[in-house]
Amino acid sequence: MAVSHPLRAHIGRAHTGGAGAGTLTEPLTRGEIEPQIEGRFRPFSVHQLTLAWWLHTSGHMTRRQLRVYFALNEMAERRNYTRPPEGRNARQRPLYRVEEVAVLVGGRGSPTALDELRADLRRLGALGLATFSPHQLTFAASADQVRVDDLSGFWAMLAQMPHQRRSVPVPRRTL
Repeated sequence: MAVSHPLRAHIGRAHTGGAGAGTLTEPLTRGEIEPQIEGRFRPFSVHQLTLAWWLHTSGHMTRRQLRVYFALNEMAERRNYTRPPEGRNARQRPLYRVEEVAVLVGGRGSPTALDELRADLRRLGALGLATFSPHQLTFAASADQVRVDDLSGFWAMLAQMPHQRRSVPVPRRTL
């Protein structure tokens, strides 16, 4: 059968493992399912990604705080895949630790580095972008939840983004 999208005939299908992973092979045929993102992904709205990037580029948070924000998202996504099955342990609450954030960000785990990381977590909480507690992570879904005096630069940046209502699948390895 013919390929449903003309560009897909040229792009082909990527291998999912073994030597030569990521190389192109035969094109997809109609009714065939495209391979999933290896290692899964975390969906972000265009609004959330633009908000995080704008806060960084406008000087409201540092590059490391941006990395911490994405590390928190990775931690939340990990808990989505490790939830206990329905039944006796279903009420068990997740446990989030600063040391896990340090590993994801690439920190050394020294007392000084952990103190700096705690300060970054407090800054994200003060901004309202993400809050960290031992049993809960929360993330701002819109700019209305962020505590910044002037959001006009954010709204101008968001207006330039195409497909603002779309969800962007960010590979967990990228997080």
